[in-house]
Parts: sequence; C-alpha cells; structure tokens
Amino acid sequence: MVYNDRFSHRVFLGLGSNLGEREKNLRSALALLTKDGLIDLVHCSTIYRTEGVDSGRGEPEYLNQVIEVNTPLPPHHLLKVCRRVEEKLGRPSRRKRSGPRVLDIDILFYDDIIVNNEELVIPHPRAARR
Repeated sequence: MVYNDRFSHRVFLGLGSNLGEREKNLRSALALLTKDGLIDLVHCSTIYRTEGVDSGRGEPEYLNQVIEVNTPLPPHHLLKVCRRVEEKLGRPSRRKRSGPRVLDIDILFYDDIIVNNEELVIPHPRAARR
C-alpha cells in the first residue's frame, strides 16, 4: 500500500520473543501488523539474539527484530494495534513490565515526536538496548 506522504508517519517498532516458537512468533507478528493495510512494512532488520532486559537467571534469550513501517495511525492508536497483535499471539492482556513473553512490540521511534505519559513513552526509553 502506498500512502500520501502528508498522512504517513515513519515508525520503528521493536519486536521480541523468548517463549514458544520465537522465530515463528516474529513472522506472525509481521503478518498481523500489516494485515489490514494500515501499516506498511518498509524494512526489516535481521533477527538477532539478546538477553532479556532486567531478566533473571535461566530466562530464555530473546529473538529480536526491528522493523521500519509507514502508517497513518496516530501513536496511541498504533499502540492499541500492537497490543492486540501481542494478545492474539498469546501475551496476556495484564502485562508485566519485564519477564518472559511470547511477543513484545515496542514503539521505538515515531517520526521525530516525543510522547511521555502513563501509557506511552516515545522515543522508547530503552531503544538503544532493543
């Protein structure tokens, strides 16, 4: 899908999974995010491995991927879409701040805007570690 530049926002999302079929979880997240045509995939990083942020010993390592997307969705609406995708792939709606998870989607950057409220912080405070 091609958007009119006036209505499209450049966004970087961080995807991570350390439970279940991790690589499949990342692929499924990409498919679900782009399914309705409101999120246009521009670029995907390679999949890389990391230790969980604030993880305990013995916690499985994460498979991660950063994706660049274009979307007309405002930040809080995009956050809701990301949460729905997480829940569809098995993440509980009552979310812990850290710990093992089937899927985690973070909004790392959204154009050059800054958001800082209870629900959303952009740029993501730990973007450099994602």
